[in-house]
Amino acid sequence: MGSLIEVELKFCVPDAEALIAKLVNLDACDVEAESHCDTYFRHPCRDFAATREALRIRRITRHRQDELGAMSDEQDTCVTYKGAHLPGNVKARRELEWSLEASDHDGTNLQSLLLCLGFELVATVKKQR
Repeated sequence: MGSLIEVELKFCVPDAEALIAKLVNLDACDVEAESHCDTYFRHPCRDFAATREALRIRRITRHRQDELGAMSDEQDTCVTYKGAHLPGNVKARRELEWSLEASDHDGTNLQSLLLCLGFELVATVKKQR
């Protein structure tokens, strides 16, 4: 996956129903749903909260429906490092991300390694997207 610059903008949507109606008029459609389980770690010698960095293991479950309506789940796991915010009016920062191999499909081995190296588990956040 490599190194990228993540740029994030958030906007207030005062009328969600009007936005949904516009999307329907544009023939927008639902895409597959995903469940994310993000486990964040604290560095043993650097305060990520102060430097505004992050290190996480993301466990992704994709919920898919085939042509006959049968549901199936596909799982993937990746590790992400998010650097400090870059200067400017937009939230932007360096991001390094890579998928874990099948031998560590759920990130358990990587999590054990990080804990052995002195990293501490901070929080696990679950999201539906």
